[in-house]
Amino acid sequence: MSTNFYAKITIPSDLMDVGLKIHLGKTGGGITLSGTWFRSWSTMKEFLEFNEDKLVILDEYGSELDLVELADRFENFDMAARRKQFDWLENNDSAGVGHWLDADGFTFMQGWFS
Repeated sequence: MSTNFYAKITIPSDLMDVGLKIHLGKTGGGITLSGTWFRSWSTMKEFLEFNEDKLVILDEYGSELDLVELADRFENFDMAARRKQFDWLENNDSAGVGHWLDADGFTFMQGWFS
């Protein structure tokens, strides 16, 4: 079973609070991170750390996680599972949405996926 993860960010303002929901990635048989906002896991993690006081990390079922739990789920996928996902995209990306490996071996895919 796969699970999607999101960051829900609220930016307070005098007029109204502005909310944004960012798709971070999906785990399952492998792991794919969203390349819409980020180019690498280290950049994503830095963003989440810097904005930790403004965001909530959620899975698709509405359960909250802290950054340590999310990092644990993402970083504990072994390199073979990370590479397997990339290889699948290499052979099946008929939509041509774009995908890449970052320096840590995480598969990133551009565009929206679920």
